[in-house]
Amino acid sequence: MPKQGIEVLKNFIKICDDRPGIYKMVGQNDTILYIGKAKKLKSRLSDYLQFHALNKKTQIFISNIAKIEIVVTSNEMEAIFLESNLVRKIQPKYNILLKDDKSFPYILIDETSDYPRIVKYRGKKDCKGSYFGPFASAHKVDEVIGILQKAFLLRTCSDSFLRSRKRPCILYQIKKCSAPCVEKINKVDYKKLVQQVKKHLSGKDDSLQKDLNKLMSMASKELDYEKAALYRDRLNALGVIRSRQIVDLPGSKDFDVISIVSNGDIAALEVFFVREGINLGNKTYYWDDIKISSPEEILSSFLFNFYKNNSAPKNILINKNIPEESLLKKFLSEENGSIVSVSFPQRGIKKEMLEMAENNAENNLTRRYHSNKKHMLQFDALQKMFNIDKQINRIEIYDNSHFAGKAAVGVMVVCGRNGFNKNEYRKYNIKTLSQKPDDYEMFREVLSRRFKDKSNIPEFMIIDGGVPQVSTAKSICDSMGVETCIIGMSKGPNRNSGEEIICLVDGKNMVLDKHNKVKQYMQVLRDEAHRFAITFHRKKRDKESFKSIFDDLEGVGKVRQRNLMDYFGSVGGLKEASVKELMKVDQIDKKNAEKIYKYFHYYL
Repeated sequence: MPKQGIEVLKNFIKICDDRPGIYKMVGQNDTILYIGKAKKLKSRLSDYLQFHALNKKTQIFISNIAKIEIVVTSNEMEAIFLESNLVRKIQPKYNILLKDDKSFPYILIDETSDYPRIVKYRGKKDCKGSYFGPFASAHKVDEVIGILQKAFLLRTCSDSFLRSRKRPCILYQIKKCSAPCVEKINKVDYKKLVQQVKKHLSGKDDSLQKDLNKLMSMASKELDYEKAALYRDRLNALGVIRSRQIVDLPGSKDFDVISIVSNGDIAALEVFFVREGINLGNKTYYWDDIKISSPEEILSSFLFNFYKNNSAPKNILINKNIPEESLLKKFLSEENGSIVSVSFPQRGIKKEMLEMAENNAENNLTRRYHSNKKHMLQFDALQKMFNIDKQINRIEIYDNSHFAGKAAVGVMVVCGRNGFNKNEYRKYNIKTLSQKPDDYEMFREVLSRRFKDKSNIPEFMIIDGGVPQVSTAKSICDSMGVETCIIGMSKGPNRNSGEEIICLVDGKNMVLDKHNKVKQYMQVLRDEAHRFAITFHRKKRDKESFKSIFDDLEGVGKVRQRNLMDYFGSVGGLKEASVKELMKVDQIDKKNAEKIYKYFHYYL
């Protein structure tokens, strides 16, 4: 019944201020349910009194209110910032959260050296150079940089690496760098390459294409096919960038296209980044249970939070009218130091671009909906199969990985009713393991560390292992007061996929047909944890292996190790070096060079 919540609202509104500020809807046990902002607090809270005009989820939310708290601010902008910071920190149940809020990558031509380098870059633009982006993903940046490296031979190495080189690294040998470190190219010619890349990335390369065609023809006529191939590669790179050209708008060609769609429970928002008329990729954001918020409210919240972490272009196109549009323009213009336009076009090419983004969002929303539905059905099937009293909302899957006790790690993978929650995955470096591998000891450590925090206790846990591992997990959970259903998945007698045995806490085993849908779903969950554990273990093992190369080599400290690796570029190059070549490295005299040579040739 909503009576309690409505009474709380009515009583509070009588004494409420009508100035700008934020309000907190608080439930039982002082749990903050929702944080909102308002230009006029009293007026905004009064809207909730129209109870029967609200949607069902908002009605449920109102009925759970035990008290209301407010913070009055000097203006609406201040209220927006306060609301954003509090929502990010507290993460109330009924607020819209932008979980993936890290900044987007750029391509940077770093001009702090005589030989500028091309690199992927995130963060404040406080480095001297030219920035191109943002790109929708780090993968897209790596792809473009790889193309440009091959075509224009710009360096990607650090300045310290550049200064330490005495001979070209492998990138020169595979024709992905012009080796300015050893002056295989002079500064003037290198600068020309840099200028060509800048034009290339800016989309201002009509004249460049003509010049490259002429140079390629001349090189072919002179039978200099190697140089002709180089110009051909640059033209191909030009074609890759040009293939991203999607619009030719009048005025500025820098803009973001943002469209949001929803089906009542799920919302998908698509962002396209266009710079100099070039599509730098797109990214989709999802909200799987939008509860009490409308698409317009989600869009407004997204825009304020998104552009706190990312630079805004001169134009932002959106597919919904938002109530705070004028305030948003003011906020963005102040943040960027120049006027930013936010518009909701109704016709023309801008409208077509919004429709393109909206179509992408709708297609992604449909896929998300069917994926979510599949997970929900499987969660309900698991609940029925294992006779769990309450609805399963969260599953945690645990796995360990090590190699003969070394590089031991544990992982936790989380799956909710709407799919895998990758931002909640956790990695654990095993600290207590002795030299002898011990899965039980590893599980004890991982679970003990996990359940120091009693929030978000799962209703269902899957352990990669048999009865002993399940018993270990059960004893840890019991000792820490954690109530949950625990099962294990162990390999069958032939260790083949599909023959897994389900192990229960009472020591009994459950054998299911390999075609059983619930079993197949549990295999998917277990396999995701296994993938995550193996990937983490390999990275740790590779890191430890690299560090162990010099472990038994006395007299060669960290500075000399770094100098050696900077000079030779790899362990392989170091192993092949002669004593004379070793002596060319800074701080390596004849005595050290001989010691290093013997170590790599006789002891390893």
